[in-house]
Amino acid sequence: MSDETTMVEYTVSRFHLESALNHYRDTLIIKYPSRFITPAFKETCQNFLNEYQVSQSKRETNPVWRVPVKLLCEARTSNIDVTVADNVKLNLIAP
Repeated sequence: MSDETTMVEYTVSRFHLESALNHYRDTLIIKYPSRFITPAFKETCQNFLNEYQVSQSKRETNPVWRVPVKLLCEARTSNIDVTVADNVKLNLIAP
């Protein structure tokens, strides 16, 4: 068996990608205003993010909504952010 992760490739606008990542982050901040970063919170938050992304990708036509994302959490500061998943190769184009 191979531990190799399948890479997926997307061609998206840099501006649209930044806007989508900011939208995901802002949605999480609104949904979870009082954050105490624990493993259970991270899992809950990532599950919500995955479900929300599926709903956005069904609703919107821009391919940026299909780019897999992951949650970044900082327990010390209780900050959360969203970035592109590790198994994604992006071809960024000008807006």
